[in-house]
Amino acid sequence: MSDNSKLPQGENTNNVDPVPTTPLRPPPAFLPSSPAEDGKAGNDKSTQLKVSNADFVAAVFHTVPDGAKPAVCSKRGDPLLGGWTAQQVGDVGRQCPPDRNNYLNTASFVVGESGALEAKNDYLAAYHAVMFDDLGTKIPWGRLDELGLPSWQIETSPGNYQVGFILDKPLTDLSQVQAMLKAFSRAGLSDPASLTPNRWMRMPEAINGKAKYTLPDGTCFQSKTVKWNPHLRYSPEQLMSKVDTAQVFIPTGRKERRAAHSRMRPSGISYEVLKLKPAEHPAITVLKSLGLYKRDLGHGRHEITCFDLDEHTDEVDSGTVFFEPSQEFPIGGFRCQHSHGDKLSIADLYERINVDFDEARHRDSITIVPGAIDQVVKAAEYVLAGYGDIYQSSGRIVHIRHDPETGDLSIANANEHSLGIDLASKADWGNYDGRTKKFARRDPPEKVIKALQGQLVYNYLPTLKGIARQPFYHKDELVSTSGYHEASGIYARFCEDEFAVLDTSRAAAEQALELLLGLFAEVEFATDIDLAAALSAMFTATVRPSLPLAPAFLTTAPDSGIGKSYLNSIVTPFAGPGEPQRTSFPKTSEEATKSVQSHLLTGSAVIEYDDMDCDFLPHGALNRMLTSEHLTDRILGVSKTVTVSTRAVVLASGINVGPVRDMNRRVITIHLARKQQGGITRSFVG
Repeated sequence: MSDNSKLPQGENTNNVDPVPTTPLRPPPAFLPSSPAEDGKAGNDKSTQLKVSNADFVAAVFHTVPDGAKPAVCSKRGDPLLGGWTAQQVGDVGRQCPPDRNNYLNTASFVVGESGALEAKNDYLAAYHAVMFDDLGTKIPWGRLDELGLPSWQIETSPGNYQVGFILDKPLTDLSQVQAMLKAFSRAGLSDPASLTPNRWMRMPEAINGKAKYTLPDGTCFQSKTVKWNPHLRYSPEQLMSKVDTAQVFIPTGRKERRAAHSRMRPSGISYEVLKLKPAEHPAITVLKSLGLYKRDLGHGRHEITCFDLDEHTDEVDSGTVFFEPSQEFPIGGFRCQHSHGDKLSIADLYERINVDFDEARHRDSITIVPGAIDQVVKAAEYVLAGYGDIYQSSGRIVHIRHDPETGDLSIANANEHSLGIDLASKADWGNYDGRTKKFARRDPPEKVIKALQGQLVYNYLPTLKGIARQPFYHKDELVSTSGYHEASGIYARFCEDEFAVLDTSRAAAEQALELLLGLFAEVEFATDIDLAAALSAMFTATVRPSLPLAPAFLTTAPDSGIGKSYLNSIVTPFAGPGEPQRTSFPKTSEEATKSVQSHLLTGSAVIEYDDMDCDFLPHGALNRMLTSEHLTDRILGVSKTVTVSTRAVVLASGINVGPVRDMNRRVITIHLARKQQGGITRSFVG
């Protein structure tokens, strides 16, 4: 177990009175490192350097953001007993005397609502030093050589060392901190338990009071400084360039974006209004610090060591799982497969590891502060944006709806009811109760929901520009994975295995063409040009999300029963699952605007004007839809203008109809001819 991993909060057992803060002193003068070889330093008392705790704090926190404070913690006896209380740095010598377990946090913090300094991620202001622990025990010597000479090295227990690198400038973009720590872990330089920016590290003047390091006479192991180079400061880029961090430092994937979101506080929202949850569930953090965490099983499940392991037969350490909060487990779940498991619950786990139920909910919280509705609404949008399932589209807040019967997707507006449920499920809402001095939970206020819906501009919700039902091109990139593609603004959902292209040879293409032509076996085209136009409709339907513009396709015939609708039904599946949005061709420009808007706002893959009884008229909305990548119009009956993507396939059919005037340049006509008897009585097998 790491000596310096993040530890649970609790009551103050430090027995140290609060000390008024004083400005940090300048960094101490440079003290040369010991020439002793790594792994040997610290075993010889002659190599030990004298560095005071005050000098250590001043060197690490040479620059502190305005309003931020470093944090120390000092404990008597065994540090695993009792709580951990952070103190704002003041008189360090008095706060952290050498006969105690003394810790300095790697981060600085702002003061919380209570007026006291809390070393929690919610109040984290900046990250100041990279600390690696357990060298000589868990991490072999030599692994850190590639990073360069450290700013310090302290022996914190027999043969076990802590090594640190002071940053030249503190990192305030905490998504970079998280990504950097993950990269170090993947490179084998640190264990996953250290992946937290607010980590406690031992100070040079301190004991290690753990029972296993305490002699029978009560003497504790004394920390020993063996390297001290406070003048050595590193940029994150310098440290990251020494390890294999390709595609790691700047998070790009959905999982990384969510991790970054949970770390980055938006400007313009006070800590009083928005309190962000830690990226890691507090129970997992504590279990790691206690050495009870084993591995991530995926889907919010984690294998752990049972806290009643001695009750297992032969103390077999297996079969115990912790579940993170979900709809099924609102505060998390716990299951031990051994005989005593039926008697244990998640409440027992939280009680044993000192995690209360409010922390266990693991949610962001929004406090409804009077006079700060602008911040509250901004915080509401920010929280929604962190979950990756709600978007902004055409000035609206929307969801992507999946039809389980057809498998098709559509864009659905978030109304007041659904938005209220979304806000309640993704954050805790409430007021500060002056009587109980606690946060009192309540439902999201109706006025906040309405204000959020009425926003003219959304700053955090990802922009949804369209839907793809199969792989699509964005510029020169073939997007072949499902999910939200940030660069294009397109959300895609499809079975990736069904679109694997194994053979791209000409022979394979010709074989595929024969297969496509076979689909038209029952269709009688007037000419080969019309057959080519039908193939063009197929290809357009397939790649429509990739095309900024595309023509409409009109199938016409001299009589009924020749296969106009049948031909369109062959083309439609190439745009994706689900049925096309069939509608009558609009007679007026107003009808055209309403029809086009309704289909494009829901992200329809295909708009089909079936059985037209008039020519393809050049109504304004139809004209613009076929010649512009986006369509901007005022919503009829509402004083709001929307801009929507026009990337839908437009199909039409009718007897002896055709495009007129401007539509001659916007519509490709496919002519069918009756060459067999049957007419209206003819049926198609398909």
